[in-house]
Amino acid sequence: MDLDSGILIISVLTGLLFMGTLPLIIIRETFDEWASAHKKQYSPLTENLLRLPGKFTQEKLNDVRREFYTNFAISMFTPMITFIMCGLIFVRGYMLDEMSLSITLIINTAVGMSLIMGYFVFKDIKLLRERRELILQLDCEIAVSQELNHLMRDGYYIYHSFPAKDFNIDHIVIGPLGVFAIETLARNKTLTNDNRKQANVIYDGESLKFPTWTETQPLEQIKAHAEWLANWLKEVEEISIKIIPVLTLPGWFVDSKEEKYPTRVFNPKYLLGKIKAHSGNLSPELMKRIAGQVEARCRETEELK
Repeated sequence: MDLDSGILIISVLTGLLFMGTLPLIIIRETFDEWASAHKKQYSPLTENLLRLPGKFTQEKLNDVRREFYTNFAISMFTPMITFIMCGLIFVRGYMLDEMSLSITLIINTAVGMSLIMGYFVFKDIKLLRERRELILQLDCEIAVSQELNHLMRDGYYIYHSFPAKDFNIDHIVIGPLGVFAIETLARNKTLTNDNRKQANVIYDGESLKFPTWTETQPLEQIKAHAEWLANWLKEVEEISIKIIPVLTLPGWFVDSKEEKYPTRVFNPKYLLGKIKAHSGNLSPELMKRIAGQVEARCRETEELK
């Protein structure tokens, strides 16, 4: 066996090592499909379950985690592959007395592989930040749902993670005083130079003024979601009703004259009292009709349009 043939064989083996997880994934997926098709047992549940709070956020979090571990595995393989490739180039140059060319190839290979590794490391850094934000969002959505669930004692219908066209509404509350579309805004608190916590946000009807930044997009989003929900109810059940948009800020004190603004912004601790104090009048029959449509959509398992 000559040198070039040996290098070719080693290169092929290196590639197979790099792609070694692919056959395992294919085997696992094939086995899962076979097991599903030939299983002798089935679930005792006869209907789909309602969506849990934070379902869509949890799905995003799972996607981020899978991508992070894939990138991490690639970035861990890259130095080993680089070392093998550079070693092969060095040996070939030494045997053929072409060291100057080999050194150039080694440098180019090392730089190229370093760029590849840097790319995946950079992606993982961004994914870690996104992961932290999603974990915070999930915790806040669960906290809001736990507050809202108390309303069921008073005859309210509560639904979470309502699937809309290409988005979801975190919570829908249907009660004798109206229908509320509720979104959760998760934001970390800030510290001043003397380490004092800042937890006040000013809502002026058009923007949310946090201690060191201002936001308007969450207000526009919940308003659009409420309008979509009203149009959807009119389409599927011929119900014309105004949906009250509500934005919740867990852990923040909201300074606002919310009675003047169409979009309400509350700390979740005040949600129950604010909802019960709202002026409105829905009959039990109308509440059931609205709840029936919302619940049916919340029990669907496929993506809805």
